[in-house]
Amino acid sequence: MNGENILTEVLTEDEEIILNLSDAKEIILTAEIIGNANVYDRAIIKRIGDLAQIQLKVWQWIDKISGK
Repeated sequence: MNGENILTEVLTEDEEIILNLSDAKEIILTAEIIGNANVYDRAIIKRIGDLAQIQLKVWQWIDKISGK
């Protein structure tokens, strides 16, 4: 896969992985049940710039005061 790094690890409930991905713009984390790839959770983490962070905080503030 072009420009992608794939890491596969099996962890017990009290283990953790620490990754240094300083150049990554987007990280996709997928956790699945061993033996059943149809049961999974996925999180996408995107690095955003200062302006996008300000916009996000404004939208979060608007949501908070509007009671959503």
